[in-house]
Amino acid sequence: MKKTFDIALKDMTQHFRSLFALVMMFIVPLLLTGMFYVMFGGSGDEEEFQLPVTQVILVNQDAGELQFDPALFGAAPEGIADSLAASGMNSLGGYLTQILQSEGFADLMVVTLLEDADQARAAVDNQEAGVVVILPANLSAALTVPAQTAEIEFYQDPALTIGPSIVKSVVQQLVDSFVGSGITLQVTFEQLEAAGQPLDEATLQAVVGSYLQQVRALPRGENPTNPLAIQTPTGETVTTNGSTGIVGIILVGMTVMYVFFTGASNAQTIISENDRGTLPRLFTTPTPQAAILGGKILAGILTITVQMVVLIGFGQLVFQIEWGRLATLTPVVGATVLAAACFGIFLISFVKTERQAGAMIGGGVTILGMIGMLPIFVASMPNPPQFVYTASKLVPQGWAVQGLQTSMQGGAPADVLGTSLVLLLWAAVFFGVGVMRFRSRFA
Repeated sequence: MKKTFDIALKDMTQHFRSLFALVMMFIVPLLLTGMFYVMFGGSGDEEEFQLPVTQVILVNQDAGELQFDPALFGAAPEGIADSLAASGMNSLGGYLTQILQSEGFADLMVVTLLEDADQARAAVDNQEAGVVVILPANLSAALTVPAQTAEIEFYQDPALTIGPSIVKSVVQQLVDSFVGSGITLQVTFEQLEAAGQPLDEATLQAVVGSYLQQVRALPRGENPTNPLAIQTPTGETVTTNGSTGIVGIILVGMTVMYVFFTGASNAQTIISENDRGTLPRLFTTPTPQAAILGGKILAGILTITVQMVVLIGFGQLVFQIEWGRLATLTPVVGATVLAAACFGIFLISFVKTERQAGAMIGGGVTILGMIGMLPIFVASMPNPPQFVYTASKLVPQGWAVQGLQTSMQGGAPADVLGTSLVLLLWAAVFFGVGVMRFRSRFA
């Protein structure tokens, strides 16, 4: 065991004495992250990254005909509509208009009302507005009568992407909430009727009141200041800083990319010492071969641990990046360290010369790292393709990125358990294959 630690300490000392290794471990990932930090205004006076305010024209053609089929809702369908109207819910178009013009969305959009759809489209063509939302005349009826359908038209400036996407997403979520709650209302009346509960006025008012609680994304009299508040899987609300959020994602990618470089670079010492003849001479000593290979792997584990701690600590102190709970971050970091160290042994076991090792590290690690970082490249896209996330899971770097992002988003330890186990499985496979090949080569 002492020989193993001696070999690990020797390799670590050599690694940290190499200027090139230090630059690749710390300077390059931090320099690239710092460039994005400056690009997104992280060093300026603004505390938050501001989304552009979108000029929206809303054309509400909704006739406001809320219809409830007696065959679906049982008795007193007119009473349901009357109760909704009495509560201010007499038109879905009016409801959407009220919500979109509320103070809660004032930082995202400025909504102007027009009656003429052609005039509204012309305003977009003249770049006087970013997007037009046209609500059809049968919108309310279509959402309460299954036989009817309606289409909401979005007409946008093709030069804009983020603003119109946000507007479309907000409208879609509001409509979906109405449809889902309508199904809930239908089931509620069916259950009451099956139970023999009379649908008197008091019961009707109580059910409709509860219904409105579910339908309204923004209740009356409530104006949230942060309509895009983020909730963690545990239900805790967290505040985010736009610039440091983007920089955090970049640093996650850089950290994962370069710890796998370090793992491969550290394992390259096996090939270097073999070419120089020092490794064969070491094999002639009483030191067991397992102790020698164990020392190489331990050196990689310790070196990568130092690298990750420095990068994470620097990101938190300088870039104000919140990495999440320590209990969540620790297993992800530990599993990533093991996967990266064992990955280096696995990769180098397939090469025989330093020249081959350089090409393998420069090309192979870069390609695999880019695949693992695919979710980061599409993070700003409104609707990224699903295959991106699937492809990233084909390499260990993709799992490491997912684990660190989950921790940054406030995930609990249980949320990264599966990711950490997969990384440990990768490490076990890399370790087994790599050690087996080296033992066969140096037998």
